[in-house]
Amino acid sequence: MDTKKAFLAAALSAAAIAPGEVFRDGDVVVFFGDSITHGGYYHEYITDYYRTRFPEARIRFVNSGIGGDTASGAMPRVGVDVAEYSPTHVAFHFGMNDVGRGNYVAAPSARQLEGAEAAQERYRRNLPELVDMVKKAAPGAKMIYMTPTPYDDTAVPTNIPKGAKGWATVNQKGCNTGLSLMAGYVLASAKKDGAAAVDWFTPLNDFLMRRRANDPHYMITRWDRVHPGPLGHSIMAWRFLLSQGAPAVVSDVCVDAAAGRAVKSGNAEVSAVSAAGGGVSFTVLAKSLPFPVPPEAGEALAEFKVEERLNRETLAVRGLADGSYVLRIDGEEVGTWSAAELARGVGLGFNAKTPQYRQAQAFFRRNAELAAFERTLRGHHAARWFYGKKAPVDDVDAFAKWFEKNVKDKNMIFARNVPGYIAYWPTYKETRAKLWADQEAARALAKPVPRRYEVVPVGAVVAEPAAEKPAGRIELFNGRDLSNWYVYIKGRGREDPRGVFTVKDGVLHISGAELGCITTEKLWRDYRLTVEYRFTQGAPDAPGKNAPDSGILYHSHGADGSWHGIWMKSFEYNVIVGKTGDMIVVVSDKGKTPPDYRVDSEVDDMKTRRWTPGGQKVTLLNGGRVNSCVDRPEWRNVLDEKITPPERPYGEWNTAVLECRGDTSAHILNGKPLARFTGLSPADGRIQIQSEGYGFDVRRITIEPID
Repeated sequence: MDTKKAFLAAALSAAAIAPGEVFRDGDVVVFFGDSITHGGYYHEYITDYYRTRFPEARIRFVNSGIGGDTASGAMPRVGVDVAEYSPTHVAFHFGMNDVGRGNYVAAPSARQLEGAEAAQERYRRNLPELVDMVKKAAPGAKMIYMTPTPYDDTAVPTNIPKGAKGWATVNQKGCNTGLSLMAGYVLASAKKDGAAAVDWFTPLNDFLMRRRANDPHYMITRWDRVHPGPLGHSIMAWRFLLSQGAPAVVSDVCVDAAAGRAVKSGNAEVSAVSAAGGGVSFTVLAKSLPFPVPPEAGEALAEFKVEERLNRETLAVRGLADGSYVLRIDGEEVGTWSAAELARGVGLGFNAKTPQYRQAQAFFRRNAELAAFERTLRGHHAARWFYGKKAPVDDVDAFAKWFEKNVKDKNMIFARNVPGYIAYWPTYKETRAKLWADQEAARALAKPVPRRYEVVPVGAVVAEPAAEKPAGRIELFNGRDLSNWYVYIKGRGREDPRGVFTVKDGVLHISGAELGCITTEKLWRDYRLTVEYRFTQGAPDAPGKNAPDSGILYHSHGADGSWHGIWMKSFEYNVIVGKTGDMIVVVSDKGKTPPDYRVDSEVDDMKTRRWTPGGQKVTLLNGGRVNSCVDRPEWRNVLDEKITPPERPYGEWNTAVLECRGDTSAHILNGKPLARFTGLSPADGRIQIQSEGYGFDVRRITIEPID
């Protein structure tokens, strides 16, 4: 084998591999291979990177692997598994089944040696023929060559299942050398073709040998020595991305606390910088999320420098006095560093305490579900591929009869996929379209949202920024997105995976499917707020028995979700069919002394508590309520409750106006005053719009100064 090893060394050194290119919006990438693609994860992890790094890009990734396939066996399926998707890129991964594993034994016969050589020759004929077929079937598509992965013929496995038998239990000694030759040929072919290539064999084999030096039982494949596990597939994904020159930066932010300004905002927008109490706070809207990786990959992150090369989320804060500081993001503590460490910059890419890390992991889990479903579909395709040479697979009824009559061992791997294939194939295009739609919908999980950062001295009390009086008329809702706001949903924080709050055609649609709100980034005082709204319909999983309900919360303070995990402490301009305009003090601790919130009003009597100018004086503390002047005693909190003028008919647009002047407020609907209040404490704060179980549309939110 010395001449073969010399050939490999020459091929690897000569193959000045053409650099890959980063995929772009609109690309369709087909991963064409055998079981390591069919049942593997590398393409799933590549998808995780692209979805979180480029959340606005529509890139389609397709698993077109089939277990047991070879470079020659794949030729008949080029049409249905490659050309049908009109790919912009096709990535090839064959070799494990081409190498002729049965020829590799501890003491090979002359026939086995000849068989191994013949397998190499067939591979060198079949791979370029397959590539040429793909080029003709998918003109313009760019080729990406991927080397075979190693066969672990030096392991001493300890996890072979009881009762296992067949090829997977036999160690094919020397097979890894055969695959190394194929790897060299793949790289040389890519060079000749002027195509991009990814060397998986070398880094996986080298990593394995480093581990094997200390542990003879260590494996990165399953017990069958062939199929890499999540760690191996992670390394494969990293090498693929690095071969493309994939960007390393998630975000790169630097804030000068002394100057109260952002000095760097790489791949991010930094706003609302406020220095106070020896610390600094600011809002970051990154353009990417951190790269999520499976937990099994943790042991290799440092060795492959993944954070530095692919997941660089850096925060630097300069101008702090000496000492230790706590970093909070969206109110959650994520770490403590010295002023010197913060000045140099800290990495957050793999900090599991950050809300953006958790958001990325939520996408990772959803993408894993979709990838698992796609692997199931590939099993159906595998049945078609296996039986297609001898059975009428296009006519599923005829195939079902043929299968029942001719296949005795229905527990064989391909036979087990036949019932699924028979059910799936008549509508496979529709099923694929549905999968693509679900993959597209999942992109919303990876869309970054504004995050509020607070860097404060250890032990310091976090101070909120000062409230602002609007300098002029401001469109708080721009009709395009939720700039000026952030989302908060019970149990999820600032993630909105179900799209409770979406903007389309200039309208903010609040589904009501989960309890939560949007909250202004800034605190406001002395303003007139105008909100144009309408109720649409009950949320999909709303109880369906109460009157459609929402609300405008104002003078909101404290932690997100401080009221039963949903809203901040606040005053509420209640918006509910038949009873709009009521005041509710949204503070759960009614017995607290002194109270967090208080407000004075005038009512007709203490029983009906209807606002009445010149009426009986009443003070509301934590949790109190005053009804609007149009409150009806017969009102019932039922789904079909009638409107109460000045409310407009169900589905029509209403104009709610909230006037906050000093420590007073007024609730006005469609031009009619519904209630007025004095002595408000606090007299400023954030503004929130609720999601409370029912469909609620908003087309306008403006704020302007009031004297």
